[in-house]
Amino acid sequence: MPGPRTEKVDLSLTNYYLCTTTTARGGFLAGTDPISGKNLSHRRGWVRDRVHTLAELTTVDICAYSVTETQLQVLLHIDADRNAALSEDEVVERYGALHPVALKGYEAMNQRAKKDARKKYRARLGDLSWVMRALNEHIARLCNREDGSRGHFWLKRFHTQALIDDVGLLMGLCRVDLKLVHEGFAKTPTGSDYTSIQERIRAHKKGGSRRAKAPEALVPFEGQRAGGDSEHTIPFHIDDYLALVDWSAKHLSKPSKADPPALLSDLGIPGGAWVTVLKDPRMATVTYLGSITGLEDIGDHTGKRKIHGKGLARILAGLNIHGGQLRDS
Repeated sequence: MPGPRTEKVDLSLTNYYLCTTTTARGGFLAGTDPISGKNLSHRRGWVRDRVHTLAELTTVDICAYSVTETQLQVLLHIDADRNAALSEDEVVERYGALHPVALKGYEAMNQRAKKDARKKYRARLGDLSWVMRALNEHIARLCNREDGSRGHFWLKRFHTQALIDDVGLLMGLCRVDLKLVHEGFAKTPTGSDYTSIQERIRAHKKGGSRRAKAPEALVPFEGQRAGGDSEHTIPFHIDDYLALVDWSAKHLSKPSKADPPALLSDLGIPGGAWVTVLKDPRMATVTYLGSITGLEDIGDHTGKRKIHGKGLARILAGLNIHGGQLRDS
């Protein structure tokens, strides 16, 4: 839904946001290009490497990411406290690692100009739009260089979805981690190459019976040790989340009446409703993802009568659009 980015990113509502960037008409990001026949799967590695770099140098945490033929998705957590805790030297060092040219200019400034520059650098290191720009412009330059092209590689705007509560966060995580399975690019989450879910599964298996370490670039779940410098924890246990991802992947292709995972039961979400929502095309377009209670609170907070996402929330609550009960599966 079009609108100013400042209206969509409101840290008084949530620190979690799902961002989706789509290639411009004719653009191809990864996979086998249907026009040239070239295999461009290596570009997923470019995205993974850039995501890792931004996770290390900025204070916007990476919770999940995925890449398809024409889209790049990242789920971000904005850590304002960690940003504020950076020393002045850390701010300059991190920003300079991302923009060496800016660092050269900084060194030539007088003290007053340096103070203003550090303030600007700190704000950018914790800003969602700036981090997305640092990701998208980097990938666009690499792709255009390889294609021998100029001009816009991406559509001008990336789509932002606010994840309002635990239900919304779970929706966003699974939307990203199951994207390749849902769209037929992979058969299983484990086989989803160059994605956060593949990183998490491999790290969890490597940990064995010990308290597994989260992948270095990703925010840890409960039950994991932090792999990077993120001080945040996603509020679901890693075992419960991986069980949900596995169950959801199987039910996307072949629904059954098997009991839903504990994580859905704990949140009061019927299994059938969950699968229905994961398949719903509105998952890609709504402004807010969350429970019916969470989205009603958004209306109270913003004064808006129409909350873009309430239809999906009603389904998760076990209600269809006419108010009747949905049967579980």
